[in-house]
Amino acid sequence: MKDSVSVLGVEVDAVTAPELLVALRQAIEAGKRQQIVTVTTEMIMRSRRHPEHRRLINQADWRLADAIGVVWGASFLSRPLRGPLKTPRLYLRALRTGFGAFLMPRTVKKTLPDTVPGSELTVDLAGMCEEFGHGLYLLGGARGVAEAAAAELRQRFPELKVTADGADPTADQEAAVRRRIKQSKSQILLVAYGAPVQEEWIRRNLPKLPKPLIAVGVGGTLDYLGGGRSLTGGGEVAKPPPRAVRGHGLEWLWRLFTQPSRWRRIMSALPAFVWAVVRAKQGSTKR
Repeated sequence: MKDSVSVLGVEVDAVTAPELLVALRQAIEAGKRQQIVTVTTEMIMRSRRHPEHRRLINQADWRLADAIGVVWGASFLSRPLRGPLKTPRLYLRALRTGFGAFLMPRTVKKTLPDTVPGSELTVDLAGMCEEFGHGLYLLGGARGVAEAAAAELRQRFPELKVTADGADPTADQEAAVRRRIKQSKSQILLVAYGAPVQEEWIRRNLPKLPKPLIAVGVGGTLDYLGGGRSLTGGGEVAKPPPRAVRGHGLEWLWRLFTQPSRWRRIMSALPAFVWAVVRAKQGSTKR
């Protein structure tokens, strides 16, 4: 029985990457279908406007914290704060813990033990597939990106059985895509249509696909692996962040610099998320 934490109504599982990989291996051995959602602050904010998206996330088998902002939100909302919590003090506490999350990420990893970004999970799953002889299916991405990502993964894992499929997420292609996935005999399916399209695609199609199958929405991860173009447009080349950047949860800042066309999405989600978390904490202290 896994533990989860509610972050503004979205359930996020308290699990580390090694624990998750063990659980997924067991699910494959047991012949199960499972859906994984990598939860970002942007997805949480969208779920506040669209309850059906929140239900979609919460109904998934695994809901992973993709970014340090989600971990900070869980920590701030769950941690009891002593003394009368007047509004200025509350905002100062949020500011201090927020900076602490980026400078010393371990200070907020008590409620949720770690982030499990889709980009790192993809590589871990590819390694697991090579080790146990499972098939990996890459679906979506911009033109040629799935093929380029597959080539990169084959370089890292020479014995990996990987299939690339750049099909669009249109309803008239779904039956053909399911047929190709079935023919590939893959056990891991990575869908790169961007949220929430990829989660909706998985929810519709996973029950119609053969067991066992683990399906993950991975957003722009295939762009990172294949050096492709951003799913959001703008023509920038998607580059994976350095390890030091990932270690401090600054992937959002890296994306802002390397893919400036994303600035509106990033800046509309992150400050709004912090504000919503503080207001939710303020409301809980009044009850």
